Amino acid sequence: MAKGTHLPDINFAAPVFINGELIAFSCNVEHHADVGGSAAGSMASNVDEIYQEGLRLPVVKLFDRGRMIDDILRIILLNVRHPVERRGDYNAQIASCRLGARRLVELATAHGAARLNAVFDTVIARSERRLRDAIGRLADGEYCFEDYIGGGGARSWKDGKDGVQCHIPNTANTPVEVLEVEFPVFVEEYCLAPDAGGAGKYRGGLALRRTMRALNASSSFNGAGERFHHQPWGLFGGHAGAIGQFLLLDDDGTQTKLAPKPAPMICGPEQRIVVQSPGAGGYGNARERDPQLLASDWRSGKYSSDFMREHYGLSEAELEALPFDDSAFDYAED
Repeated sequence: MAKGTHLPDINFAAPVFINGELIAFSCNVEHHADVGGSAAGSMASNVDEIYQEGLRLPVVKLFDRGRMIDDILRIILLNVRHPVERRGDYNAQIASCRLGARRLVELATAHGAARLNAVFDTVIARSERRLRDAIGRLADGEYCFEDYIGGGGARSWKDGKDGVQCHIPNTANTPVEVLEVEFPVFVEEYCLAPDAGGAGKYRGGLALRRTMRALNASSSFNGAGERFHHQPWGLFGGHAGAIGQFLLLDDDGTQTKLAPKPAPMICGPEQRIVVQSPGAGGYGNARERDPQLLASDWRSGKYSSDFMREHYGLSEAELEALPFDDSAFDYAED
């Protein structure tokens, strides 16, 4: 086992032998809810050295000839919060490696180790060829990459997806019931954030918003937000999507906007935390949007009358008059 891309990502790898010959490794990586450090969740934004982030794991041998080296696991579990839960997660990774190894042995038994190795070589060679071909089609120049999390960006032929995380997230859409069972919180709101997707011929996807109330006086909150200052841009005349935000709401009506990466803070039962992801940019000229889609945007409650007036130039009376046939829409995800 070893650390991964950041400390909460822990890799497991198990060698796979056929007739005494190493042919492959069965591997997995899991983002763990906690690996120690100064803050619950091991994702504090106010640390100034890696030792405060959590337990640093070098590549270490957890099993010797099939038997677990229990001392290593005990050291790890002593340095994390909720060790029983962490032990279960580690055991799940071990089981996954064992299943992968068994499947590889079954493949080698059925088709031969030589053929399996040839398939491995073919996959690697084909991947390299496709990457070189893709790079070769790029024009000369300098390029940069930027990822984003929030609603899905509009496409050249279709609206963006609502309430999705894009590219490389490792967080699940945890059900409200699971959150409330596992943690001392009450989820007061979980919804698509209205007006968050940028206008366009095809609109950007809407952001997600959760409002949560702590149920005891010692709940800690910290976050790591992105796109909290600069809006996700639109393309070819499409408008930008909304930025994300963290808000602290007190029952006396006080509202405090938190930093994109706030330091851990204690929240009590008289306070709520609002977590809203960024929206996404639109595509194309907003004045070219199909009237049926405009009607759906407004009638569904995803966009307010004010938004429709500002970005599409439509009054509420004009929105009411738009043709709308709900049966004409295919709501299946693609």
